[in-house]
Amino acid sequence: MNKQSLFSAVIMLIILIIGCKKAESKDELPNQPVYATSISIKSNNENPEIGSLVSFTPIYKYKVDKISWFIDDVDAKAVSGASIYSNVLSFMFKDNKEHTVKVVASVKNREITSTKKIGVAKKFNVIAFYNGTYDLAHINFVKEANEWFPKAGEQYGFTYTATNDWSKLNETFLAQYQVVLFLDDRAPKVREAAFQAYMEKGGGWMGFHVCAFNTNPAEWDWYYNKFLGVGSFKNNTWFPTTAVLKCEDQKHPSTLRLPETFTSSVSEWYSWTKDLRQNPDIKVLCSVHESSFPLGTDPKQSWYSGYYPIIWTNNKYKMLYANFGHNAMDYAANVGKSSTFGSEIQNKFIIDGLLWLGKEK
Repeated sequence: MNKQSLFSAVIMLIILIIGCKKAESKDELPNQPVYATSISIKSNNENPEIGSLVSFTPIYKYKVDKISWFIDDVDAKAVSGASIYSNVLSFMFKDNKEHTVKVVASVKNREITSTKKIGVAKKFNVIAFYNGTYDLAHINFVKEANEWFPKAGEQYGFTYTATNDWSKLNETFLAQYQVVLFLDDRAPKVREAAFQAYMEKGGGWMGFHVCAFNTNPAEWDWYYNKFLGVGSFKNNTWFPTTAVLKCEDQKHPSTLRLPETFTSSVSEWYSWTKDLRQNPDIKVLCSVHESSFPLGTDPKQSWYSGYYPIIWTNNKYKMLYANFGHNAMDYAANVGKSSTFGSEIQNKFIIDGLLWLGKEK
């Protein structure tokens, strides 16, 4: 064999080896899944109907053809208190013991098995601030929120306290709480610094509807422009209606149990002067789906097209904002005609969002 033939043979051998390596890499077994998990809830031994809820989903590098779940080596479909939706397992257990969840995934005609231990998380405390004096629809929402959240807390393992005394928004008082809610207002001027400090130290926050309303964001630049990212109020829909919402991120802890689209509860909807998509700190979780248009029943106050974020988080903070929180009202009789908590799917976001916010670092 001459030198040229030998050189060509070596080159062909190198190409063959590289090709084999590439083929192997394409056919290699995927990594074990990364679990996106909502926290478990402390059991209440005094009430056997209340257990510890865990919701999580495995995230794989490659497309998964099929997933099978097992809880303590028993098919999850046969386990009481377990449900599976869109490859998300929700499991309610009524003891304080550790349980093992096994997931078997079919990927590229191969099976990958992973296990995860689940236990019981500590209870956490929620404090809700409200004003309760402006717009009967907002007052109606506050009233039902202060009835709904305590019941949810009993079921899911958190305490709920509501107050219209905004002087309690201070470092000493907030140290008792893992999550702050703003139901219908934002912190007064003298409490702005205390709230900002709470958030910057890792506190959790969930705000609803009108707590983001403003016509002059310069009044609290950090809150409106940086924290919420909204700028100022632009316009709103009228009358209050449901909306079909699109879940843009189903991997966030607050949205794991949400389908791609779902119908919200009834609300008036706000739009803003700033496009949240242009803010690198803001992650929009749900927005108005195009099937909702026209949104509103008053032709002069309806949305016919465009992009409207409804639920989002700021990646720099442990926070969630939800655009809903304005019930339909019979203003003359002061009677609510809808409930913000009337959508079971939307309620999953509220609960899972609170569980994420209340989770210890």
